[in-house]
Amino acid sequence: MKQNDCLEAILLIGSSGSGKTKTAYKYYGYAKEKRMHVGGIVCPGTFVNGQRFAFTVLDLLTGKQVALAERDMESAFQAGPFGFHAEGLAFGNQAIENAIQQHVELLILDEVGPYECQGNGWAYALKKVVAASIPQLLITIRPKVVDLVCSLFLENYSIRRIAVENAQQIGYQWNFETHL
Repeated sequence: MKQNDCLEAILLIGSSGSGKTKTAYKYYGYAKEKRMHVGGIVCPGTFVNGQRFAFTVLDLLTGKQVALAERDMESAFQAGPFGFHAEGLAFGNQAIENAIQQHVELLILDEVGPYECQGNGWAYALKKVVAASIPQLLITIRPKVVDLVCSLFLENYSIRRIAVENAQQIGYQWNFETHL
């Protein structure tokens, strides 16, 4: 499929614990200051004794937040040491679909990784996002799956790759206005 210059996917790349979610949330705040219509999800983690213990999923349109995953939890939905709550996955996918229906200018998706590359997690909703041609995507992602995610989901998007460390150094000011 041919890339569309009007569609841009900004990949915020970093390893686990590097600050991808925090940085994506800061970009959300900046975009809101610019009066952009923004939706999607971020999935902040909680820590116990310095180790990530759980995740919640936050709907950026409504501000509602629910439990997403817990370390060492038995679940039908597993990714690494985390078991996912079916309700959290359903909530996150619905939040993404609501953002599509609201015709957001920027959709934030935290995070797309190996789980989605296997067709799980946010994979189905991401396919709907791409089909809806949302003008700008901000996706948090780990370095090892960038190329696979691009080939599976983002063929018709122009890709901008930003290392989370660089995003924090240059500040949170992008030229969002190109799509207004």
